Amino acid sequence: MKRNTIMMQLLVKIGFFLGLLAIIILVTGYYLINLKMESYQEEQINNATGVVVHAMDSTQQSAETIEHMIENLLYASSKGIMSELRGKEIEDINMEELRVLADNWDVEEISLWQRIGDDIVTVQSSDETQLEMGSKDWGYWFTAFDQLMSGQAVTVEQGTALDNYWVGPISRAERFEHIYYKFAYYYDGTTDFMINPFISDEEIYNLTFQAGPTQMIEKIIAENMDIEEIAVINVPAWLRGEDNDVVEPAIDLPVLYGSHQFELEQDEEILLKVQRENKNYSELFEKDGVSYKKLFKPLAHDRVMAITLDLSRQKQMGNQFLFLFLGGFLLASVLLFIIIRFIVRRQLKPLQNIVEHIQGVAEGDLTKRLTIKEKNELDWLAENINDMTQRFHQLIMGVKEESHSLVIVSSLLSRQVYTSVKTMGETSTTMTSESKTILLEISITLEKLQRLSMSIHDNELNTLGSGQLEGKKSPLIKKSLNEVLEKLTELEGMVKEHSTHVTDITLMFYDTLKELNEALQKMDQLSTELNEKIKFFQVKDDR
Repeated sequence: MKRNTIMMQLLVKIGFFLGLLAIIILVTGYYLINLKMESYQEEQINNATGVVVHAMDSTQQSAETIEHMIENLLYASSKGIMSELRGKEIEDINMEELRVLADNWDVEEISLWQRIGDDIVTVQSSDETQLEMGSKDWGYWFTAFDQLMSGQAVTVEQGTALDNYWVGPISRAERFEHIYYKFAYYYDGTTDFMINPFISDEEIYNLTFQAGPTQMIEKIIAENMDIEEIAVINVPAWLRGEDNDVVEPAIDLPVLYGSHQFELEQDEEILLKVQRENKNYSELFEKDGVSYKKLFKPLAHDRVMAITLDLSRQKQMGNQFLFLFLGGFLLASVLLFIIIRFIVRRQLKPLQNIVEHIQGVAEGDLTKRLTIKEKNELDWLAENINDMTQRFHQLIMGVKEESHSLVIVSSLLSRQVYTSVKTMGETSTTMTSESKTILLEISITLEKLQRLSMSIHDNELNTLGSGQLEGKKSPLIKKSLNEVLEKLTELEGMVKEHSTHVTDITLMFYDTLKELNEALQKMDQLSTELNEKIKFFQVKDDR
């Protein structure tokens, strides 16, 4: 099985560490870049907001100044027109006369209003399109008319009021689309009609809503690559949707400045939330494959500034960072890999020698010694391996010598056992033969004695009538003969038993010698095998 080298393990571990470090740096760097971009975008947005708000305020002040001048001009014109019409009845005033008066007093048109029932209606005008218009449904405009013609001070908040005079904010003519005027109203009670001179207010309208902040917004967009669109949204008007009718631009225009082309489904919800909570909100979205971020900032008077940012450059910078970082990391990793490989190969070269030496020991070579000149752990390891190899060498030499001695002893014991077996066999044979001879002789003697005893017994029967002396000697002889027979019989049993014991002992000794011989043969075989195995090791014979 192929083993991993220390170099490979070090490179893998270092690579893992560098990879982990690269991921941490990459994530941190990417986060910091996004944070920096967001901070930069926030700064851009704040600057743009400040510039637009300042432009709105400046434009508003300029427009108010111009409007004030126009209002004063209309006030003077109204008083002049009233002086020329004073003492005339409404029926005596015709359209041509009002046109002449309009030219004389530098106004565009003049209309005359009169109270009819509960309404106030135009009864005469230099512009025939303005005739017979009722104002009952005009809200605060009708309130101002009613207060003027009632001899009261005008108290409505919109427009500008002076003595017997009120001028409304820029507004669209009732019967004209996209035409805005400045309407003034004068009534001092000397006539039964109210004078209404008015002039076109397109210049002020363009300055207030088309120029000024809008031009500044276009300039900001042109100077900032990331800002795609800026819109100042009039929330109440925008929420009215398609039902919204722009009569007074300051109140009814949904988008007061800039443009609002990037509309989202959640715009209404976000605008209400921004208006209610008075804090910024943002929304990410995509359009035509491009990522955008739309930021909503609350302004005064129910206005919200919607700024749409193009995130392409931010993503491009993030991708460039990733490309540069990954490229740099890859290049640095290759260089570092080469350097580490060179250093590790140089530092671990003694370790390769140690591995080769250990492999040689594993193959049985105990004749070599390591020589490593390193002032580190490898030097210490080499010394200990040399010591271990020397101990192995001594052990093998000792085993070899002992094995040789064991073979000699085994051979001697084998010859001694063989001699003992042979001698024991001969002795046993001799003893058995002698025992048989003795037993044979004892048996013959016993037979002779038994026959002698029978002869004596027969003689006793034949000589019963002989003398008493002979009769007394015969029992004595018989008694002695019987005793001899008993002793011989006992001796015969003892000889037989002795012969049996000798035979048993001989057999037991023979078996024991046989087993000892087998054990010696096994020991001799083991000694031979041990010598064969010892031959595997290459050792120096110091003898």
